[in-house]
Amino acid sequence: MPAPPPLRATGAYLLYCLAAGASCVALLSVASFFHFLLDHDLATIEDWVFDHAWEIGSGAKLAGLAALVAVLGVKSGRRTPFRDLVLGRPGEPAREVLVAVTALFILTVVLMNPAHGGNHRGGLAPAAASFVGTYVFYMSDVAALLFADGVLGGGRGAGGGGPARVPWEAPVLAGAHLALGRWLLPFSRGVDAAVFCNALALFFLARWRGGGWANPSLHCLLLACPLAALTPLNPLWGGHHAVLSPAGPWAPAALLPPTLLCLGYLHAKEGRARGRRG
Repeated sequence: MPAPPPLRATGAYLLYCLAAGASCVALLSVASFFHFLLDHDLATIEDWVFDHAWEIGSGAKLAGLAALVAVLGVKSGRRTPFRDLVLGRPGEPAREVLVAVTALFILTVVLMNPAHGGNHRGGLAPAAASFVGTYVFYMSDVAALLFADGVLGGGRGAGGGGPARVPWEAPVLAGAHLALGRWLLPFSRGVDAAVFCNALALFFLARWRGGGWANPSLHCLLLACPLAALTPLNPLWGGHHAVLSPAGPWAPAALLPPTLLCLGYLHAKEGRARGRRG
C-alpha cells in the first residue's frame, strides 16, 4: 500500500537533508585538502571554515536542493518543474501572518532584552552574510518541501486549499532541519532551540491556507534574518558577530512558547475560515 502523499513529500525532504549533508562533507573535504597542501594546521583550517560557514552551509543546501530537483524533476514530466514552483506557487502574503510575525518579533525582543555590546567585528559584511545566509538556510528547506509536494501530490491541487497535513508533520520536519544544521557544520554555535522554532513556523506556513513560499519568506525577511544579523540568534555564528546581546540570562528555548502561541493563532484563523466556507 503506497504511503499517503504528505508522507511521501516528507520522505523526499529527508532525502534532501541527506544530499545536503553529503554535499557539505564534500565541500569540507575539498577545502581541507587544499589547506593541507599549504601545510596549514587544524586550528587554521577550523578558523577558515568557521569564517566561511555561511558560504559552505548555503552551498551545501543549494546543492542538496539541486539534487532533489534533478531526481524528482524526472518524475514530474515537466521541462522546468522548479521554475514552475517559483513562478506558479508563491501563495499570497496573509495579513494574519504579518500580525503573527510582528507579535513574535516583539515577544522575542522582550524576552531577549537585547542591549548594545555584542561581539560585532568586521563592519557590515558579517551582518549582510548572516542575513542572506539565513534566508538560504531556511528557504532552501521550504523550497525542497514545496517542490516535493508539487511532484509527489502532497497538495490538494489548485482548487483544494493546500496540502493535507498529518499532526506530527511540522515538528518532524523541524527536527530534521535542526539535525541537518548540526550535521552540516558541527562546530556551528547557534543551531539550537531557536532554529527549531523558526523551522517549525516556516514548515507550518509553507502549507498554511493553500501553501506557497510567500508566507515563509515573510517570516524569514521580517523575523529570522534580522535577528540572525543583529543578535546571537544566528544559526551558524551564534553571538560571534552579534551587534546586540541579551542584557541578562537568556535561553533560546524561551522562544518555543511564543512560537506555539502565534502558530495556534494562525491555526485558529484557518479553522474559522474553513468553518465559514463549510
